[in-house]
Amino acid sequence: MKFASYDIEIAKEVEGEEWEDQRPLGISCAAVKLSDAGTLFWHNKDGGAMTKAQAEAHVKDLQGIVGQGYTLATWNGAAFDFDVLAEESGMVEEVADLCMAHTDLMLIVVAVKGWRLGLDALAHGLRVQGKKHVVTLNDGTEILDMHGGKAPQLWAAGENQAVLDYLGEDVGTLDRLLAKLIANRLTFGWQARSGRWNQFSVPKLFTVEECLKLPRPDVSWMKEPPVMEDMLAWTGRVKAKGVTS
Repeated sequence: MKFASYDIEIAKEVEGEEWEDQRPLGISCAAVKLSDAGTLFWHNKDGGAMTKAQAEAHVKDLQGIVGQGYTLATWNGAAFDFDVLAEESGMVEEVADLCMAHTDLMLIVVAVKGWRLGLDALAHGLRVQGKKHVVTLNDGTEILDMHGGKAPQLWAAGENQAVLDYLGEDVGTLDRLLAKLIANRLTFGWQARSGRWNQFSVPKLFTVEECLKLPRPDVSWMKEPPVMEDMLAWTGRVKAKGVTS
């Protein structure tokens, strides 16, 4: 399979974890790492967030990449990146189509194990180079603890290259993870904070639509387990938890 690892950075600074209450978030930049080629970037060359027209064009570009035989892949893209893209472009049906047919590695963990996992945790477990946490600003200053939450402020300050470097490393990490998973017979493995080693294998890298059809793990021991239907409610293809017809 040919994969196209995908990620976005939002334009709005978000306080806390409740990003849903702070929408719209905007998109400062997006990137795709093709498994058999280089990395492609999209952003507003004039600075600021992508315009609606630019977001629409970006959706069409993603459709074109899929049309070339690539499978889009993300880390939590089903619940976040595609949700934001749908809102910013206004192309909800088209983005939902892309989402349901793509592979979200974190959603696979949720579908099989019932909990969320961090990208760096899986990268460390599979001995793959993880996310980039060091970026260089225009004046040569280095930020040693870079993370996605800092991207909006840096982008607004004109530090576009630092954000693009960070984003490029994110999709690069995802691309390396996909390659390692394929070479490792699709076995996920990571060490929990408790020190316990977790591992499971899958017969294929499931799409989002296929994840929804898998038998659900027992999460009765969890206080607030992630629910795939809630994560994908924005698509209009599933009902959120507790919603009845």
